[in-house]
Parts: sequence; structure tokens; C-alpha cells
Amino acid sequence: MKKHNTGFTLTELLIVVAIIAILAVLAVPSFQNAMRAQRAEGAAEAFLAALQNAKMEAIKTNSDMRIAFSPATLNTAHNTWCYGMTQPGTTTCDCNTANSCAAGSVVRSTDYAGVSAKFNNYSYRLFTSLRGTSNTSGTVTFNGGNNKTLGVRTSTSGRNRICRPDSTTMSSYHDNPDC
Repeated sequence: MKKHNTGFTLTELLIVVAIIAILAVLAVPSFQNAMRAQRAEGAAEAFLAALQNAKMEAIKTNSDMRIAFSPATLNTAHNTWCYGMTQPGTTTCDCNTANSCAAGSVVRSTDYAGVSAKFNNYSYRLFTSLRGTSNTSGTVTFNGGNNKTLGVRTSTSGRNRICRPDSTTMSSYHDNPDC
């Protein structure tokens, strides 16, 4: 009776491991680009949600609401940034100071590693209690690196939307207008 070995030889196993290693090395850049895109998209969607929340709070409480940015330097990309919600005139929202913004409203750049933010036109977005309109407008852009950029545009009518800058290589939000 002849006995058959069922298994792999060491050479076959090494070939399979080498092929897997080569495929992994080839996949890393693509995976990094996907992570950059996801972080930029997450930051833009979180900011859009914060704007919508401030708008609804203004209508619900019948008082103006503001999303304040830090640092407040305009038209400069910041690697360390944050924003939070407050009522204008009652307190100043500094998301680097404990309890100066509405509870649970602070979002920081550390939540979206590697994403820079650029605030333009105003260092805040203000929503009025009258239909949630805004007296501030402009676009905030979030860049995850390698041209993975999305913007969030606010209009004076209070409409907030995600937009795509011309230079972005992101495929999401392809039917949204340019920023």
C-alpha cells in the first residue's frame, strides 16, 4: 500500500507567502489614499451635521446660534483646528477652553487625523432664529492630503451643503457643485 502525503511543501508555502507580501506592498498606497478620502469626508460630514444642528437649535430656541472656529485665522490651512456651538452674546466659544461651548458640540482635528481645515470669509457661521437663515456665508474645506478635499458651503439663506473643489481627486459627491 502506497502512502500519499497531503499537504504543502516548504517551497510552495514560501511562494504563497511571497505572493501575498507583494500584493500587500502594492495595496498600501491605495489603502492610504482611501483612508485620506474617508477622513476628509468624515470631517466634512461632521461639520455639515454641526451646521444643521446649529440651524435647528436657532429655530427651536428662538435665539441665534453660532459655530465658532479655532484658530480664527482665515484663508489659511490649519492642521490643528476645532469648532463648537454657542449662543452669540452670552458666551464666547473657545473649543480649547473647557465648558465654553455647548455640551457635546466640540469637534477637534484629532478626531480626523491628518485632515487640515481652511476657514474663509468669517471665523464663524451664525444662524438666526428667523427660519435659520445666516448672515455669514462661505466655504470651509477639509483636506486629507494628496488632493483628497471636500468643502462645506453655507449660504445666507441658511442652506448648507457639501461641495467638491476643482482640484480634488475624490470620487464621492460627484454630482455636487464645485466649491
